[in-house]
Amino acid sequence: MNENKVLFQGKGLTVTQREFERAGKLTRWEVVERPPAAACVVLNDKDEVLLVNQYRAPVDDLTKEIPAGQVDPGETPDAAIIRELREETGIEVQQLRLLCKYFPGIGYSNEQLHIYTASAVGGDFRKASERDKIQPEFVPFAQALTFIANGKIRDGKSIIGLLMMKDLGVKHLV
Repeated sequence: MNENKVLFQGKGLTVTQREFERAGKLTRWEVVERPPAAACVVLNDKDEVLLVNQYRAPVDDLTKEIPAGQVDPGETPDAAIIRELREETGIEVQQLRLLCKYFPGIGYSNEQLHIYTASAVGGDFRKASERDKIQPEFVPFAQALTFIANGKIRDGKSIIGLLMMKDLGVKHLV
């Protein structure tokens, strides 16, 4: 017997209780259901990486992150990150390449995050959306790694993406 019961329906997530049989026992599990998301490590020709500074209500703090956003219904993850980069930062990219896909909260959520890398080819920070009060900036790649070490970058997608690019070598795309 497999059943799902909606416990909460929010704007960007649904909490369901899944009931299933496992090893002959009835088991219940709460799951946070979220659409997929996409993020990108954007590099320019100066070995600088694009970061966004924005307020995150769940941690009640300003954060430094690689740009990211939710994949809209009917949209592919690569189209979503190109759209998000335009909306959040005003930056245009080329050579979009998937680095990895992972489940950030595999023990409680079905959300899958796609992390890309790309080369910045133009754009204008002034064209970024005011909606989210996001402040984009290019910083030297080495400084972004220091931000991980000193706790200024604290989210998993940014840490994974930046460290993967360190392992690949920043000159890989630009």
